[in-house]
Amino acid sequence: MSLKFVVDNAVVHIDGSGDQNITTQEDKEAACTITVSREVLEKLRDGELNPMMAVMGGQIKIGGDMGLAMKVQSLLG
Repeated sequence: MSLKFVVDNAVVHIDGSGDQNITTQEDKEAACTITVSREVLEKLRDGELNPMMAVMGGQIKIGGDMGLAMKVQSLLG
């Protein structure tokens, strides 16, 4: 399982396929890619924006494994 966050052009890739998660800033393929702006991410963090509403409103773009994206959403909401 791998997950990639793209926040304003910065990339964080998390590879969870081994015993420990490996986090890099490499722009590698991932099972799920979540693209969001820093502004929206801060609103999510501060509880000012509902993650599902942000996805439905196009403020968060998700590519790939939607099941994995839903797991991430449960961490945020």
